[in-house]
Amino acid sequence: MADDQATEPGGSAGGSDAALGQSVSRGQFLTKATIGMGAVLGGMVAVPPVAMMLAPAVGGQRRFRVPALDEQGTPIRVEDLPVGEFAKFVLHFPEELPTEDERPRDYVRDRVGFVRRNPEGFTDALTGKSEQLTLISNRCVHLGCPVQETGGQFVCPCHGGAYDGDGQRTEGPPPRPLDRFDWEVGEDGYLYVTGEHSLTPDGRELDSVYGPGQPTAGPQSLFFKFQP
Repeated sequence: MADDQATEPGGSAGGSDAALGQSVSRGQFLTKATIGMGAVLGGMVAVPPVAMMLAPAVGGQRRFRVPALDEQGTPIRVEDLPVGEFAKFVLHFPEELPTEDERPRDYVRDRVGFVRRNPEGFTDALTGKSEQLTLISNRCVHLGCPVQETGGQFVCPCHGGAYDGDGQRTEGPPPRPLDRFDWEVGEDGYLYVTGEHSLTPDGRELDSVYGPGQPTAGPQSLFFKFQP
């Protein structure tokens, strides 16, 4: 009887240890599961903005070569452009370009821009360069609406964005200057557009085209992409 009574407390203690061990194991499992779920949710939140931030940097500049056409569809001869004034031009991309690398980054059938033949001795106030021509995209860098040229400056009718004659933002919500087109004058004297790129607010020309609403400089670039 005494031996039986001696073993019962021992047996009871062993059962308590086992129950405690199971409780600790369940607690550790729940803790690890909570941490793991938090890591998954954190990754789901963090990956998209990081990818958006890095996309322009790794995307590179797409190259192409298409003739610039006037509004009647006629190729533009550089010597026929008025000096110091903007003229609208259209880029018509064929259904099939020779290689994928020759497609513009935001491929659409037609693009519109403005070309200015600069006077002799002209210096671009935004980039600091002295070039024969300035080619500016008509896509507002706020949400992508087409800007209108008026009096040598640019205005977006959608949300009040405004730019000066070099495409620099002067007021409204746009986060950077208007994008620029690369160009060359062919041996035939006609204007060809060969690429597109974005600029920083201080005029530094980048190797990529950023999307509407994406700043090209400053810490706000981490957050501005999500603003309407």
